[in-house]
Amino acid sequence: MLLGLILLVLLPLRGLTSKIFELICLHEVNIQIDEDLATYYWAVEKEDRRETILDELNMRNTYNIKMMPDEVLRAYEEAQDVENSIQGVHNYDILSNPSYIQQFQYLAE
Repeated sequence: MLLGLILLVLLPLRGLTSKIFELICLHEVNIQIDEDLATYYWAVEKEDRRETILDELNMRNTYNIKMMPDEVLRAYEEAQDVENSIQGVHNYDILSNPSYIQQFQYLAE
């Protein structure tokens, strides 16, 4: 709300407004970063890829449910190991993290 009020007052003063934005870094910044990283599917560690593939195949074979598109499954299957892989939990599934399983006392049935 305060930012809106400030903009309402400063918009007629275009030159001054752009200078203020530059001072507080609200202008467009053109930064190009090339870290030479692998794709996500290649960066996932081998064991995590294997587990993801097995989970997907189990869902498809047991329940006839696709949790991911065929293209994504194929990307996991074709991925190769890379030197800089994702460390730790590679997804947003809270139960993929053993410490959360313990903290929430989750019991799989």
